[in-house]
Amino acid sequence: PRALPPPPPPPHPAPFPHPRAERQSPKSVSPPLSLSSVWPETFVNNDVVRSFQHALAEVSGGAWPLHVKYGVKKEIAFDEVRAGAISMTVGHSTYWPDTAPASAFFASIPFGLGPEEFAAWVSHGGGKELWREHYRPHNLVPFMAGDTGMQMGGGFNKRMRSTKDF
Repeated sequence: PRALPPPPPPPHPAPFPHPRAERQSPKSVSPPLSLSSVWPETFVNNDVVRSFQHALAEVSGGAWPLHVKYGVKKEIAFDEVRAGAISMTVGHSTYWPDTAPASAFFASIPFGLGPEEFAAWVSHGGGKELWREHYRPHNLVPFMAGDTGMQMGGGFNKRMRSTKDF
C-alpha cells in the first residue's frame, strides 16, 4: 500500500497547526516573560507554576522562557505586575483586598462555592467577565490557575452557636 501525501497547509493560520504541517520556530519574546509567585519555591501551589513553565517551553520550542521569582511578598506582587515590572503573578485573590476590594469573591471565601461550582461560575456563569471587569482598572487580566476549595468556616474570637452570633 502507498502512503497518502500530507494534506496541504490551511490557507490562513489555524489556531492549532495540523500535526503533519511543517513546524516553524516561534519568535523569541522580548522582554523575556517573568512570573512572581507569592509562595516559597517548595510550596505545593507552585505545581501550577512549574506546569505552566514547562508548557510554555514545550509549545515554543524554548523560545519563550519563563523566569520565576518565588516567595515574593503578597503585598507587592500585584503592584509589580500592574507597574509592568513583571509579566504576571500567581497568588490568591484574597491577598489583595486593599488594592482590589472585591477580589475575595474570585477565590475562596467562608461558606462559598465548592471547586466545581466555582469553576462553573467562572467559566460559564459570568464570573470571568466580572473578575476581568474588577481587575481592568489595574491593567490586569486575571486567570484561574487552580482552586484551593471553599473555606469551611472562619476565624472567630468567640464560639459561634447560631447565625445571630455573626
